[in-house]
Amino acid sequence: MQDKEIVNEVLKGNKEKFEMIIEQYEGLLKSIVYGMTYDIEQSQDLLQEIFLKSYLKLSSYNPSYSFKSWLTTLARNHTIDYLRKKRSTLSIHNVDPIEYSYTDKDNTIKDEYNNMIEYAMSQLDENDRALIFLKYHEGYSNEELASCMNIPYSNIRTKIFRAKEKLGNIINNMEYFKDIEV
Repeated sequence: MQDKEIVNEVLKGNKEKFEMIIEQYEGLLKSIVYGMTYDIEQSQDLLQEIFLKSYLKLSSYNPSYSFKSWLTTLARNHTIDYLRKKRSTLSIHNVDPIEYSYTDKDNTIKDEYNNMIEYAMSQLDENDRALIFLKYHEGYSNEELASCMNIPYSNIRTKIFRAKEKLGNIINNMEYFKDIEV
């Protein structure tokens, strides 16, 4: 059964069919939300809120567009709203990049590298972080990104370039990466 058919069934009152949407998109949305928050527990809470919100707003979905894009846009916007509220009370990471180090001897170099990349990503604004995450982690095409992020297709390559440039500047200024050419 295709997404549009499932949506129609749910809108007709067959609420059990919504479980099919959850099963199909839970992994993708969990990945997107975690990629923006870097907090497993908060990602689970946000995911529940996103599915509830999508259920309540299902009647606003326009079937002439991709359901996947509609749902990921809703997830991205909901997560950005959360991050904005969180930032007003507390920064994502209250750590100076130079002081950001690990003392746990069990950490591998790869784990440290991944943590540093995660930290660098957290320093980007929500839209740039989502753009890079969706493009390079989720493999979205430029067309899908334009649709999901509400950016004109003609501007998407420039937005990706600028977001990567910002990330590169953050990485280049981090002590850990001083000897690595990015």
